[in-house]
This record gives sequence, structure tokens and C-alpha cells, in this order.
Amino acid sequence: MRFLLFILFTMISLGALEINFTSFQGDFKQTITDEKGKSLIYSGKVKLKDNQRALWAYKKPIVKEVYFIEETVSIVESDLEQVIIKTLRDELDLAHIVKNANKIDNTHYEAESYSKKYLLTVKDKKIVKIEYKDEFENSSMIEFSHIILNEKIDDKVFSFIIPEEFDVIR
Repeated sequence: MRFLLFILFTMISLGALEINFTSFQGDFKQTITDEKGKSLIYSGKVKLKDNQRALWAYKKPIVKEVYFIEETVSIVESDLEQVIIKTLRDELDLAHIVKNANKIDNTHYEAESYSKKYLLTVKDKKIVKIEYKDEFENSSMIEFSHIILNEKIDDKVFSFIIPEEFDVIR
């Protein structure tokens, strides 16, 4: 999911299609399916601002917040009283992938990088679905709905305070 921050905030050129925005908000549903066909469905809300900040607020089946602030990812799991803090390393340049995606038809684009394929679905100049295989060879599909582009998002949305009783895992 880390790559979405980069995909969604770059001026994206897919063939003749251009997508421009400074903020992206919406609902998401992420379906992860293993090789046996067993699926796990996550849902929540996403807010992204510029190419430096994002918040993925998971609501089901678990509650957690994933903050992307510049090169740091912080996963806040209140039920477990923990925060996992990671530095983004070895990230794919998916802005480049999307920019060089090949048009399949009027709504679908395909890209490949480091032997990983991505299928993008675009409707009304908005990315509405991204499909790919994760590092465990699970099929992952992220669908977006109720998309709002270019509406002001307060910077406070991307800040959080780690409670003293939480474990911090780095």
C-alpha cells in the first residue's frame, strides 16, 4: 500500500490521460486473496496531501491508522497499544511506473517494475482501482469510492501523539 502515496500524488500521465490533484480523499476497500482463494477484506478512509503525507484509517476488520510522513511510516494499533515506526526503503518508483503505463483500453492501464505487475483502473480521470501481487504472492486489490480531489485537508490530520503506555517498535 505504500506505493499509493506516490501514485496518487504525482502528475500521472497514462497514455493521453492526465490526472492532476493536490489532495485525494475517499473510502477504500482492500481485498487480499491468497493462492487458496481465501480472502481478507479491509476497509476504511484515506487522505493524502501533496506527495509527503497520507493517512490510511482502517475501520474493518481491525482499527488502525497508518501515517506516511515524508520517508517515515507509523502504524498506530491502539488495541495492541503499540506504534510501529519504519523508514521507507527500497521503494519502487511507482510514479515512474504509472507514468509509463501501457494503455490496455479506455479504462485500464498496465505497468511492470522489478517483475511486479500493476493493473490500474481509471474512471472520470480518477484512479478507482489498483491490482497487484504482494511480496507473498497474494493478490491485492484496492478499490476507491467517494473520491474527493483538491479539497483542503488540515495538516493536523497527519499528526498524532504516541501515548506514554504504548510500545514503540522500530
